[in-house]
Amino acid sequence: ISCIILLMVLSSCGNFSSRKSNDSTTADSLSVEKPFTAADIYQNSIDKIALILSYKDDMPFSQGTAFFISPTTAITNYHVIAGGESIGLKFSNNEDIIRKAKVVRASEQYDLAIIETQKEFPYFEIDSLGTEIIGSKIYTIGNPRGLEGTISDGIISGRRENDGVEYIQVLRHLQVVILRRLPHQGNG
Repeated sequence: ISCIILLMVLSSCGNFSSRKSNDSTTADSLSVEKPFTAADIYQNSIDKIALILSYKDDMPFSQGTAFFISPTTAITNYHVIAGGESIGLKFSNNEDIIRKAKVVRASEQYDLAIIETQKEFPYFEIDSLGTEIIGSKIYTIGNPRGLEGTISDGIISGRRENDGVEYIQVLRHLQVVILRRLPHQGNG
Protein backbone atom coordinates (compact mmCIF):
# COMPACT_ATOMS: atom_id res chain seq x y z
CA ILE A 1 0.00 0.00 0.00
CA SER A 2 2.86 2.42 0.62
CA CYS A 3 3.82 1.79 -2.99
CA ILE A 4 0.33 2.94 -3.98
CA ILE A 5 0.74 6.07 -1.90
CA LEU A 6 4.14 6.62 -3.47
CA LEU A 7 2.81 6.23 -6.98
CA MET A 8 0.22 8.89 -6.24
CA VAL A 9 3.08 11.11 -5.10
CA LEU A 10 5.17 10.35 -8.16
CA SER A 11 2.26 10.93 -10.52
CA SER A 12 1.43 14.15 -8.65
CA CYS A 13 4.89 15.69 -8.53
CA GLY A 14 5.18 18.48 -11.04
CA ASN A 15 8.94 17.92 -11.04
CA PHE A 16 8.47 14.54 -12.69
CA SER A 17 5.84 15.32 -15.30
CA SER A 18 8.08 16.53 -18.10
CA ARG A 19 11.39 18.02 -19.01
CA LYS A 20 12.29 20.61 -21.63
CA SER A 21 14.29 19.59 -24.64
CA ASN A 22 15.97 22.14 -26.83
CA ASP A 23 16.41 19.84 -29.80
CA SER A 24 18.16 21.93 -32.44
CA THR A 25 17.03 19.52 -35.16
CA THR A 26 13.42 20.79 -35.01
CA ALA A 27 12.46 23.15 -37.79
CA ASP A 28 11.24 25.92 -35.55
CA SER A 29 13.72 25.28 -32.65
CA LEU A 30 10.90 25.52 -30.10
CA SER A 31 11.30 24.07 -26.66
CA VAL A 32 9.50 20.69 -26.58
CA GLU A 33 8.15 19.03 -23.43
CA LYS A 34 9.34 15.42 -23.12
CA PRO A 35 8.11 13.03 -20.44
CA PHE A 36 10.63 11.75 -17.95
CA THR A 37 11.68 8.16 -18.45
CA ALA A 38 11.40 5.52 -15.72
CA ALA A 39 15.18 5.82 -15.29
CA ASP A 40 14.89 9.61 -14.80
CA ILE A 41 12.15 9.17 -12.20
CA TYR A 42 14.12 6.46 -10.40
CA GLN A 43 17.28 8.58 -10.23
CA ASN A 44 15.31 11.60 -8.98
CA SER A 45 13.40 9.57 -6.37
CA ILE A 46 15.50 6.78 -4.90
CA ASP A 47 17.19 8.95 -2.25
CA LYS A 48 13.74 9.94 -0.91
CA ILE A 49 12.65 6.34 -0.30
CA ALA A 50 13.77 4.07 2.54
CA LEU A 51 13.43 0.48 3.61
CA ILE A 52 11.77 0.65 7.02
CA LEU A 53 12.47 -2.02 9.60
CA SER A 54 10.28 -2.50 12.65
CA TYR A 55 12.02 -4.04 15.69
CA LYS A 56 10.70 -6.07 18.59
CA ASP A 57 13.07 -7.22 21.34
CA ASP A 58 15.82 -5.54 19.29
CA MET A 59 15.21 -7.95 16.38
CA PRO A 60 13.69 -6.96 13.00
CA PHE A 61 10.24 -8.53 12.64
CA SER A 62 8.59 -6.47 9.90
CA GLN A 63 9.72 -4.40 6.94
CA GLY A 64 8.26 -2.15 4.29
CA THR A 65 8.74 1.08 2.39
CA ALA A 66 8.72 4.67 3.66
CA PHE A 67 9.01 7.85 1.63
CA PHE A 68 9.87 11.36 2.77
CA ILE A 69 7.36 14.21 2.42
CA SER A 70 9.46 16.77 4.32
CA PRO A 71 13.11 16.79 5.45
CA THR A 72 12.29 14.93 8.69
CA THR A 73 8.90 13.31 7.96
CA ALA A 74 8.25 10.02 6.20
CA ILE A 75 5.09 7.99 5.56
CA THR A 76 4.74 4.22 5.71
CA ASN A 77 2.02 1.64 6.32
CA TYR A 78 0.62 1.02 9.78
CA HIS A 79 0.91 -2.75 9.41
CA VAL A 80 4.69 -2.37 8.96
CA ILE A 81 5.17 -0.67 12.35
CA ALA A 82 2.29 -2.28 14.29
CA GLY A 83 3.56 -4.06 17.39
CA GLY A 84 7.09 -2.75 17.00
CA GLU A 85 9.09 -1.21 19.81
CA SER A 86 11.41 0.80 17.55
CA ILE A 87 12.07 1.41 13.88
CA GLY A 88 15.04 1.82 11.59
CA LEU A 89 15.47 3.27 8.10
CA LYS A 90 17.87 2.08 5.42
CA PHE A 91 18.49 3.70 2.06
CA SER A 92 19.46 1.64 -0.98
CA ASN A 93 22.66 3.63 -1.50
CA ASN A 94 23.91 3.02 2.05
CA GLU A 95 24.31 -0.03 4.28
CA ASP A 96 23.80 1.94 7.53
CA ILE A 97 20.51 1.59 9.39
CA ILE A 98 19.29 4.83 10.94
CA ARG A 99 17.70 4.02 14.30
CA LYS A 100 16.91 7.60 15.40
CA ALA A 101 13.36 7.66 14.08
CA LYS A 102 9.99 7.35 15.79
CA VAL A 103 6.34 6.93 14.94
CA VAL A 104 4.50 10.16 15.78
CA ARG A 105 1.06 9.27 14.44
CA ALA A 106 -0.57 6.11 13.13
CA SER A 107 -3.95 4.95 11.85
CA GLU A 108 -4.84 1.28 11.69
CA GLN A 109 -8.05 2.22 9.86
CA TYR A 110 -6.16 3.90 6.98
CA ASP A 111 -3.05 1.68 7.28
CA LEU A 112 -0.80 4.73 7.54
CA ALA A 113 1.94 5.84 9.90
CA ILE A 114 3.92 9.08 10.11
CA ILE A 115 7.59 8.78 11.02
CA GLU A 116 9.79 11.60 12.32
CA THR A 117 13.59 11.55 12.11
CA GLN A 118 16.22 13.68 13.79
CA LYS A 119 18.31 13.85 10.62
CA GLU A 120 17.16 15.61 7.44
CA PHE A 121 16.72 13.74 4.15
CA PRO A 122 15.72 14.61 0.58
CA TYR A 123 11.95 14.54 0.15
CA PHE A 124 9.14 14.64 -2.41
CA GLU A 125 7.52 18.02 -3.02
CA ILE A 126 3.86 17.19 -3.50
CA ASP A 127 2.18 19.94 -5.47
CA SER A 128 -0.91 18.63 -7.24
CA LEU A 129 -2.78 15.87 -5.41
CA GLY A 130 -6.18 15.32 -6.90
CA THR A 131 -5.19 16.03 -10.51
CA GLU A 132 -4.31 12.48 -11.50
CA ILE A 133 -5.92 11.50 -14.80
CA ILE A 134 -7.30 8.03 -15.56
CA GLY A 135 -4.96 6.37 -18.03
CA SER A 136 -1.87 8.23 -16.79
CA LYS A 137 1.34 6.24 -16.52
CA ILE A 138 2.57 5.83 -12.97
CA TYR A 139 5.62 4.32 -11.27
CA THR A 140 6.11 2.72 -7.89
CA ILE A 141 9.44 2.45 -6.15
CA GLY A 142 9.67 0.33 -3.06
CA ASN A 143 11.21 -2.60 -1.24
CA PRO A 144 8.95 -5.61 -1.84
CA ARG A 145 10.06 -8.55 0.29
CA GLY A 146 13.32 -6.76 1.02
CA LEU A 147 14.26 -6.29 -2.64
CA GLU A 148 15.49 -2.74 -2.15
CA GLY A 149 14.87 0.01 -4.66
CA THR A 150 12.54 -1.89 -7.01
CA ILE A 151 10.67 0.13 -9.65
CA SER A 152 7.42 -0.99 -11.32
CA ASP A 153 5.05 0.75 -13.70
CA GLY A 154 1.33 0.81 -14.32
CA ILE A 155 -1.57 3.13 -15.03
CA ILE A 156 -4.28 4.90 -13.09
CA SER A 157 -7.23 2.77 -14.10
CA GLY A 158 -10.05 4.44 -12.20
CA ARG A 159 -11.27 6.66 -9.40
CA ARG A 160 -13.80 5.48 -6.83
CA GLU A 161 -15.52 6.94 -3.80
CA ASN A 162 -16.57 4.81 -0.86
CA ASP A 163 -18.06 6.26 2.32
CA GLY A 164 -16.80 9.74 1.44
CA VAL A 165 -13.22 8.59 0.78
CA GLU A 166 -11.81 8.86 -2.73
CA TYR A 167 -9.70 5.96 -3.97
CA ILE A 168 -7.42 5.83 -6.98
CA GLN A 169 -7.55 2.45 -8.65
CA VAL A 170 -4.22 1.31 -10.05
CA LEU A 171 -3.32 -1.39 -12.52
CA ARG A 172 0.32 -2.25 -12.26
CA HIS A 173 2.56 -4.93 -13.57
CA LEU A 174 4.17 -6.40 -10.48
CA GLN A 175 5.58 -9.74 -11.30
CA VAL A 176 9.00 -10.40 -9.88
CA VAL A 177 10.89 -13.20 -11.54
CA ILE A 178 14.22 -14.27 -10.14
CA LEU A 179 16.26 -16.51 -12.37
CA ARG A 180 18.88 -18.73 -10.87
CA ARG A 181 21.69 -19.98 -13.01
CA LEU A 182 22.21 -23.67 -12.45
CA PRO A 183 25.72 -25.09 -12.63
CA HIS A 184 26.58 -26.83 -15.87
CA GLN A 185 26.11 -30.61 -15.44
CA GLY A 186 28.08 -32.39 -18.15
CA ASN A 187 27.33 -32.45 -21.86
CA GLY A 188 23.98 -31.30 -22.97
